[in-house]
Amino acid sequence: MKRRSLVLVLAIVAGSLAVPTAAMANTTEAIAETGGMTLALLGSSVTVNVTLDQFGNLTDSVGVIGGGFNETSASDHKVRFATADGVTKIDVKAKKGKLSASVRSAALDDLKGDHVWSAEVFEDATAEVRFTISNVAGDPQLSKPVVTMTGANAGAVVVTVKEPSQETDDDDEAEAKATVVFTMDGFTKTLLIKVEVDHDDDGDDDHGAKLKVELRGKDRQVLADSPEKLAKAYTWDGLLCDGTTVSVAYVVHPDGTVTFAEPVFASPGAHSFETKALDNGFRVSFDEGEARLTVQLKQKDDGTWQLKVDSKTTERCGYGDHKDDHKGDDRYGDHHEDDDHQGDRDGDGHDKNGRDDHDD
Repeated sequence: MKRRSLVLVLAIVAGSLAVPTAAMANTTEAIAETGGMTLALLGSSVTVNVTLDQFGNLTDSVGVIGGGFNETSASDHKVRFATADGVTKIDVKAKKGKLSASVRSAALDDLKGDHVWSAEVFEDATAEVRFTISNVAGDPQLSKPVVTMTGANAGAVVVTVKEPSQETDDDDEAEAKATVVFTMDGFTKTLLIKVEVDHDDDGDDDHGAKLKVELRGKDRQVLADSPEKLAKAYTWDGLLCDGTTVSVAYVVHPDGTVTFAEPVFASPGAHSFETKALDNGFRVSFDEGEARLTVQLKQKDDGTWQLKVDSKTTERCGYGDHKDDHKGDDRYGDHHEDDDHQGDRDGDGHDKNGRDDHDD
């Protein structure tokens, strides 16, 4: 098959692609607050600019310049482009705790070269991640990503870069993967860079080479320390599906108890809520389970303490009925049908071995 080079500019900005409001598939606030991302491929000959609204939806315009790409499909959370012959495809996705851009082409050499991903991973803390894709005897290889942080809060971000890994199997498939973890004030976001090659041309869509760069983030804060050091006043802020902001003030006391005040809505009287006391914590459900907040201080088996603040807000918008069904309390006092505690998933969309669990 003739190899084609990728030369295009993909920009997602305000404009012509309309996404019906009722069908929007929103992301977590952790993803939405990034405002999007930029992916510069092949020494900037390919640039992907993604812009999100406050709920994490792709903004309502997609423009493609160069490369002969045309929009072939668009849904509430995904837009696809393809060349006229369908050989090269570009997907942009934003859904729940994930924001990704992927490029699939006929040959690994189409993706070989230097690439740069960047995003404001936390407020006033922008990450630039550089990596290189190589072709080693037909299999992909990734360099260890190089991360540069800029912004007023850059120094507060702990960056962990894991060594790249390569894996092959007996089905003529090979992959290379690199992971970067960003942590600030108990919040964690993970960038997954993965290159896959399927050498077996069996007629399926997986044949060829694919680069996927995906940022994952949950609305979850975990602070580890003793109750005495965690003891102070806190305020949680969230965004409801109609755009109303809500805040909940709570206090962790030196003896480990947690007290809290009633929620404060930006539009008083427009929303309902229910509260439930937990051991050293509490839960608040908003609008009959449309959103919820769980705060709990727990001692782990090793004797250490964790203050866990777990919320589900914008990611639930547009997904139907989410009334909480709490039939019991797990170790965080929090059983939820919409959490991804399924089988071997590890909570970030991967199985225990780090492979994509294909839940999107």
